[in-house]
Amino acid sequence: MTEGIPGGIISIIIILIFALKAKLNNEKFEQSKPKKVPKELLLYKELRENALKYKKSDTNLNDDNPLYGIVMDINLGKDIITLFTLREGPIEIYHSKGRIIIIEREDNLVAAMEVVEYFKIANEVYKKGIKANHIELPNINSTNFFFLTTGGRRTIIEDMRLIEQNASELCEIYDRANRIILEILEKIERDSDDGLTDFISLN
Repeated sequence: MTEGIPGGIISIIIILIFALKAKLNNEKFEQSKPKKVPKELLLYKELRENALKYKKSDTNLNDDNPLYGIVMDINLGKDIITLFTLREGPIEIYHSKGRIIIIEREDNLVAAMEVVEYFKIANEVYKKGIKANHIELPNINSTNFFFLTTGGRRTIIEDMRLIEQNASELCEIYDRANRIILEILEKIERDSDDGLTDFISLN
C-alpha cells in the first residue's frame, strides 16, 4: 500500500495557498489605489497655483517695473507655508493644512510697510533667479522664492540650513518675509486672542 499525504491535509494546503494569493492580490490592489488627498491640502495647492499664475494685467500696476509679485514657500517638514504678495494689494498666507489668511494692507500698516521693504530687497535679488516653469513644492527644510515678472517667473530654491547659518544671499529677503508673516499672526492674536500663532512656527 502506497503511503501519501491524506486528502484532508491536501485540501487545507490548497485553501491556504488560495487565501495567500487572495491576500497578496488585495495588497496589490490597495497599493495601486490612488491615495486620498486631504481637502485642506487640495485647497492649499489650488490657491498657491493660482498665485503662481497671477499676471501683471490682473493687478492695478501700470509702471515699468517688471517685478510685480512674489510667492515664497517654506517646507518645515510637517507644514508648508506660502506667502503671496503683490507690490500693491492684499497680503495672503496659505498653510498646507488649510488655514488661510488674507488681509488688506490698511488693516495692518506694520506688515504693509514690511512688504514695501520686501519688494525693495526683491528688486536686487530676483534677477539672480532662474527662469523656469516648474511650480513644485520645496523639499523638506528648504524654501522657494518665485518672483513674478512680466518676463516670466524667476525661481530661487535655497536650503534653510544656509539661511540659518547666514550663508545665503536670500537671508535678508527671507528675514523680511518672516517679519511679514509673524506681524500678521501676532496682530490677529492681539485682536482676537484666539491663539492663531499656532498657524506656523518659523523659529
